[in-house]
Amino acid sequence: MYVARITGRTGQKVNLVWHSGNVYGPDDVPASPKFMRGARECISALEYAILNAVPQSNVSFVELPHDAMTETGFILGWNNSVASKATR
Repeated sequence: MYVARITGRTGQKVNLVWHSGNVYGPDDVPASPKFMRGARECISALEYAILNAVPQSNVSFVELPHDAMTETGFILGWNNSVASKATR
């Protein structure tokens, strides 16, 4: 998804159109879906978006206490089936 799409260029100006799915507050609705910005401003915005993007393939993990990965948890009577499956 994008906030605005580049539709063309006129000299050092870039023609853009707001994404149709953008949601605006009552006082923030743009007067027109089409607008122009400087080419350098668009390049800077694109570089910022690339550098600050969250990868879509995030990998999460849970760090379990050492005892949950040994027999100690079972000796102490811990009965956590999720932790047991994660340590296998």
